[in-house]
This record gives sequence, C-alpha cells and structure tokens, in this order.
Amino acid sequence: MPHAKRSLSALGLIALVAAGCGSQEVEQPTPELRQAALSDIAAETTEQPMAPRAREFKAALTAAGVPDRQSDSTVLVVAQGICDQLAAGTPDSEILAKLGQLAAYTATLTNGQLTGDEIAALYLTKAKATFC
Repeated sequence: MPHAKRSLSALGLIALVAAGCGSQEVEQPTPELRQAALSDIAAETTEQPMAPRAREFKAALTAAGVPDRQSDSTVLVVAQGICDQLAAGTPDSEILAKLGQLAAYTATLTNGQLTGDEIAALYLTKAKATFC
C-alpha cells in the first residue's frame, strides 16, 4: 500500500507539471509542487529497485548535473511520459514546455549551475538516449 501512495504522489507531481502546459512561460513552482516533490523525495528510502533503463536515465541526469533528489518513481513517470509523448508525435518544444515547472523547481536545487530550460532539455535528451 505505501508503494501505491508513492505512485500517486509521483503522478500528482506530474499532473501539477502538466497543468502548467498551456503556457510557454516558465512559472516558479507552486507550493503544492514543492511539497509533492519533497514528499516524493522523502519516500525514496522505501522505493523498489528500478529497472535498468530507468537507472540509466537517472544516472545520465545525475552525471549531467541534475540533482539526484527525485524519487525513483518520479524519474520513471517523467521518463515514461516523455517517451509516450515522443511516440505520439508531440514536438520537442511542447514536451519541453510540459516539463517547465518540474525543471524550474529542479533548477532551484542546483545553486545556479543549471537553468530550468537546461534541465528540461536534459530530461528530454537523456530520455531519448537511455529510456525510449
């Protein structure tokens, strides 16, 4: 049951990100998004082992400078969502816009090393290279 709760938390996080899709402008993460992300990070300690391609995606992000603070379930949902969008023929620009709030929040964890746009691009390129 706790695993189902974490999955819902991850899906809720992605739903919050997707809710901001209508705007090309990247907004600051909402308090709800921050709380969902932090709750998901706290759940990390009881996660089930990741599949090899999900581990590869997460490792590629970390190697590129994206903070390793998202739960495995969130990483999996993000990667799968990107691949689903690519398979549906969604243009990269739309996928990047959908990643905007999550990437903007993640950028706040880099102490100015990466911008939200750079992180969104990393999510997309690393998903293409390792997960899709």
